[in-house]
Amino acid sequence: MGKGGCDNKIVDPAVVQITPPPPTAEEVEQSSPNPPPQPPTSRPLTKITPSLLSTKNTTSECWIAYEGSVYDITHWLSKHPGGMRCIMSAAGQDATCVMNSLHKPETLAKHMRRIRRVGVLDVGKEEEQSEATKRAAAMAEDFAKLNDRLIKEGWYVFKPQLYWAVIMRVTAFLVLGVRLVLHGGGKWRQEDESLSGGYDATSLACLLVGSTLLGLFFQNVAFMGHDAGHFSITGSLTYDFYIGLILGNTLTGIDLGWW
Repeated sequence: MGKGGCDNKIVDPAVVQITPPPPTAEEVEQSSPNPPPQPPTSRPLTKITPSLLSTKNTTSECWIAYEGSVYDITHWLSKHPGGMRCIMSAAGQDATCVMNSLHKPETLAKHMRRIRRVGVLDVGKEEEQSEATKRAAAMAEDFAKLNDRLIKEGWYVFKPQLYWAVIMRVTAFLVLGVRLVLHGGGKWRQEDESLSGGYDATSLACLLVGSTLLGLFFQNVAFMGHDAGHFSITGSLTYDFYIGLILGNTLTGIDLGWW
């Protein structure tokens, strides 16, 4: 024992064991007789021509193209809030313009993620396209520009507060129209038949103006029923559906089934 309590024992370097560092994952994988399987590489999407797409236009097999991709929407037909008929009108076609004009971008982004993507649309080289295809592509491009302009100007933004002015207007038409018709009908004939060929001019004017106001009332209600059919009053499918049943089906005979 030396000074300070330290042991002065000399260690022979020949007997010192040096612990090697642990092997890396790459070294383990190379030395393993059964290396773990590699994740499958993503295969390229199938290219689908417009002619092939056009054959998928039935309720048993319905495909559409949207933003360059092709989707199988067969199982979505019965779930579409707007009904099956409007989808089938674009079945087997490029429905990009139609879908962008009828739905908000966030709505499309939400639902298209749930639909099976089967490939990409291969329109071919420009010189191989038919004249009809070229015209359709030019129209689609013009429509897309117009749609972008309408979005920027806020034409697709729901503004339920604007309908309060419409409600006040149609209420005024109804109240004044009924009042004038009742007033004019109560004095339809005058005892002295020398005026207006036997009719009271004031009563006749009240009937004509009142009938016109009632016509404007039903016309405005019909337009509101039309907007409800497009779910553009409140933006809620449920609320607009019941509003449409009242204003459309009940008051003006507009069947929401058309929408």
